[in-house]
Amino acid sequence: VKFVSWQEQYWLTGSIVGFVECVLLLELFRIVMMTLVELRKFENRRKAKAGDFLPRRVRREDDRSFQPAPPPRLWKRAVAPPKVPAGPPPAPRPAFLPKADLPAPPRLPPSKAPAPLGPGGVGRLPLAPARPPVFSAAA
Repeated sequence: VKFVSWQEQYWLTGSIVGFVECVLLLELFRIVMMTLVELRKFENRRKAKAGDFLPRRVRREDDRSFQPAPPPRLWKRAVAPPKVPAGPPPAPRPAFLPKADLPAPPRLPPSKAPAPLGPGGVGRLPLAPARPPVFSAAA
């Protein structure tokens, strides 16, 4: 597509003017914001030097907006851990599954000395009986 020379001239002039307007507007906002920030910093520095931000520990008679300084926190208070709520009871075993009552493992006789470790001691420990086969409804 070919443009006539006056159209090219208008497009170029309009593009340049639009670009300059955007840049000037953005720069103007930046300058205003930076000026406000610097003025705020200056005021805060001046107030800090005058002691406006230090908490006053002694109350004057004519001071109506006195706010005492908070007490220093030397130790954090111990917080009790929250109680964990008890969950729902376990679901009962379905009736269609066979009973899975396992016998309890044999009890060790009371002994004052622990079972000796090593190849001789491990062989003397009692073992639990084998588990019954597990049946599956899918099989």
